[in-house]
Amino acid sequence: DGLCRVLGHRLSVRSWPGKGSVFSVCVPLARNQASTQPKAPTETGLPLSGARVLCVDNEDSILIGMRSLLTRWGCEVWTAANQAECAALLAEGIRPQLALVDY
Repeated sequence: DGLCRVLGHRLSVRSWPGKGSVFSVCVPLARNQASTQPKAPTETGLPLSGARVLCVDNEDSILIGMRSLLTRWGCEVWTAANQAECAALLAEGIRPQLALVDY
C-alpha cells in the first residue's frame, strides 16, 4: 500500500475467507510511446570493487547467488541467514559499507 501511495496508484483488495485474496493495482497508461531504441547505459557512482557488503536473507539460494555476483564484482562479502547470524558477524568486528537485507 505504501508504494502505491508514493506512486499515486490505486490499490484494491478482495478477499474470501478460507479461499484467498485478489490484489489489484491500477496503473495509468503512459502518455508517450516508449522509445524503441534502448539508450546506452551510463556509468554512475563509484565502482564496487573492494566494497565490503553484508547480505542478509533467509533463502540460501539467494545468499549463494549474491555472494557469487558480488565477489565477481570485486566485493568482500559476508552472508547471514537471520538476525542472529548478522549480529554475530557484527560482534566479530566486520564493518560493511553496504547491507543488502531482505526482511
